This record gives sequence, C-alpha cells and structure tokens, in this order.
Amino acid sequence: MKNSILFFVFFLPALHSIGQEKKWHELEGYFQSQSNKDLVVQFIAQDSIVFAKLLWNGGSAHLLPDTGLAFVSREQGENGPLHLVFHREPSGAVNQVDVSPDNGLWVRVPNYKPAVLQEMAHTPEQLQKFAGLYQLKEDNAQYVQLTVDNNSLTIHQQWDGGTRENFVPSAEGKFFEKDFPRFTLDFSQDQQGRYNQFLALGRDHWVRVEKPTLSAAQLKTYEGKFRSQEDPDNMVQLIAADKSLIVKELWNKKEITLEPVTNTYFNNGQRSFPLQIILESGKVNQIIILGNQSFVRIE
Repeated sequence: MKNSILFFVFFLPALHSIGQEKKWHELEGYFQSQSNKDLVVQFIAQDSIVFAKLLWNGGSAHLLPDTGLAFVSREQGENGPLHLVFHREPSGAVNQVDVSPDNGLWVRVPNYKPAVLQEMAHTPEQLQKFAGLYQLKEDNAQYVQLTVDNNSLTIHQQWDGGTRENFVPSAEGKFFEKDFPRFTLDFSQDQQGRYNQFLALGRDHWVRVEKPTLSAAQLKTYEGKFRSQEDPDNMVQLIAADKSLIVKELWNKKEITLEPVTNTYFNNGQRSFPLQIILESGKVNQIIILGNQSFVRIE
C-alpha cells in the first residue's frame, strides 16, 4: 500500500572490510520499534555488510557506516536519507538505535522469537464478508480494495495498482500474510456485526466505504476547468460522460476516463490515475490528481 498498505522500509548499503565486519557483529540482534511494537528488525553481520531483515514485511536492507556507531542510508526516503545511530548501555553493549527522520527509537529484544501464527480452517465464502473498498482514516485520498482470491485476501492499492496477496485468518477477524506473518490485518465490527474497518500492521486504520450512488445530474455538477496550483500553465477540464468522468489535459488535449470509486473519488485502474473531488459547501472548488497535485476551479 502507499507510504505506509501504507510501510516503513530503510535501505542500508555495503560495508567495505573484514575488520568492519567483525566490529559490526556487536550490532547483531533483534530491535523493536517503541512507537509500534509490531515492527521488529533483525541486524546481521554477513561477509562485509550488515544485513537488515524487516520482519513485518519481508524486506531487506544494508547499512553504510558514517562515524562511530552512526549510519546513513544510500537510497532516499520521502524526507531524504535515513540516519541511524546505535547507542550503548552502561555495560558497553549496543542496546538501542535511533532512526531519523520520523522512525524513532528501536530497542534490542534479547532472546526474541518471531511469532508463529497458524492458519485456521476457512472457505472463500467465509472471507467474502471482509471484501470491499476501504479508505485510510489518516489520509482520505488513499484507498485499497480487498478481494477474495484462492481462499485468501488480496489487497489492491488504488493509487499505484500494487497488490499484497495471501492474507489468511489465524482467528475470526485476524489475518496475516503467509510469506510475512508480521504483516497483520485486524478487523473490527460495527453495531450491526458487519466488518467495517481494519488495522494494518497494528497502526494504519482503514475504514470501509460504500459504493458510489452518483446520478448523471450529480456528475454534471463536477464539470469545469481547473488550474494547477504548482504550475499555472497546466489546466484540466472535467467532463461528465454517462457514469464516468473524463479528465482532459488542456495542454496536450489528452483525455483519461475515470470510474467512480466513491461519490468523490475516481480512478483509472489500468493507468493508476486517481482523482479526488474536494467539496466546499456542496460545490467543487478543488480537485486532487495523482494523490498530490492540486487544481483549483477557474470556471
């Protein structure tokens, strides 16, 4: 899922000498995020690198030393490279690591044993009650579609077309990804007993949304021309067409047909082209294209 189905990954490149390899053995072990106890990373000194295994999603990474026990990531995150600083306790053992920006303190977990989850007996029909469209509570421009495939759940990320597969139940309303059991989905019910939301990885809150009920007349009210707030030379026109919206890029006359996902969120799944309608007092004064490009109405 984006950002987060959105999910914390850090990339850490190669070390350069056998001497360093021996030195970095003291970093080996399991470290747990203090802001989300479901996130655990394992550091391993291997050949001339420090290898990081992200136990919640199966990712891997490598560390490049900076100075002392400080490291910096080679790849750029959303806010630039990540910086990691390991710390020693009074005995001299390495027991903590700070990850910045925004990933906080991680603490060594002695004798850590990964959780072993068992798949409970179930049928595809029993999984259908979890299928549907869900919106990220922390960012209402993000949606995922859950479907039942081969007696498991699949997550379809609406913003980029990505998927995560093979989520199976360990108990009623609790799922884990078969290949990476730390990736969990915990569903909860509304007062009518309907599963209407879930937590991914114990932190990302997704809420079920209903199918669109737009009439042709309502779609017509979305029509208009909109100008980019970042580049005033870029303008688009929204055109209602049957039960769809057409985005016409006025700088090149290209047209993209979008299907309604909700009453205010549209997407072209094949091209991973989402559009969000921003209503103000019942009127469309702004639209968000591709998740982060803002256009304001000009007529």
